[in-house]
Amino acid sequence: MFSQCIQKDEKYEVLVPARNGVAKAVLKFKYTCYCYDNHPRQTEFIYITRDRDIRVSDLIGIMYKTRYDPICNHQFLEGFDRTNQHGIQFEPFFGS
Repeated sequence: MFSQCIQKDEKYEVLVPARNGVAKAVLKFKYTCYCYDNHPRQTEFIYITRDRDIRVSDLIGIMYKTRYDPICNHQFLEGFDRTNQHGIQFEPFFGS
């Protein structure tokens, strides 16, 4: 599993506002860290649809619900990087 070091007030930040009652986001897990040099993992995606704004806390909740485990030296979730031009794809950022 992982631990998080995101400040409480940051968890309520809206990442994707709902439009016409729907918000969509993609959570992308890209395994490019040196920890995977000998044990490569394929990129994984989780597609999220909500009837309200999607917040940082929603992404964290999904990671816990799916029992996400980075299997890496970097176990501390520090935040999410927006990784596409449409602004709906996010990659978790881990530190050690």
